[in-house]
Amino acid sequence: MKLLFFCPRWGSEDLAWDQFGNKVKHAGYDGVEAGVPFSNEKEEMMGAIKKHELLLIGQYWQSFEKDFDQHKA
Repeated sequence: MKLLFFCPRWGSEDLAWDQFGNKVKHAGYDGVEAGVPFSNEKEEMMGAIKKHELLLIGQYWQSFEKDFDQHKA
């Protein structure tokens, strides 16, 4: 079994994604855990993850709908 180590984005939101990805990779992590943005930041995030050969645990927490069909939409 191989254990993977992920660095949370929480607490480092002030860093640009490329800078964060570089820092994470050089610290020896396998990937990052972060909320997936709806804005253009998503392209910056995915570019940095790919560039630094990191894995992603994506979080989705923006929906507060109790009705599943509304949440799904």
